[in-house]
Amino acid sequence: MEESRKKPVSIRSLIRNWLLEEEPEAPAPTIRASEPIRMPETVWESCNALRGKTTLVLQSLLHIHESIVDAEAMQGYEGLPLQVEKIYWEVWGVLARNPGLTTSEEVLEVWIDEYASPDFHA
Repeated sequence: MEESRKKPVSIRSLIRNWLLEEEPEAPAPTIRASEPIRMPETVWESCNALRGKTTLVLQSLLHIHESIVDAEAMQGYEGLPLQVEKIYWEVWGVLARNPGLTTSEEVLEVWIDEYASPDFHA
């Protein structure tokens, strides 16, 4: 009785076959680099409503930071980059909801009401 045997395959031929295989086609990108990304109209309008408020945001951020540090009002606040960035985005939120605010003192009052803990005393 004759046993059917396969010829052993060398590692060299395995690697050669693997290297010569065609690469699978990459999926087509859903957004091409040449196509502009469009924001929804409502988002665009709300972003434009905040135009010109950058100086007020930065002044308010500094005012809030100084109030926290001077009064030691928030336990654990050290002015770390992520803590400051969180307040930065909160200030943008305050201005988006209250477009009539014009001074950093007004922003501070609203920020305290909306975001500060109840034991915050600036």
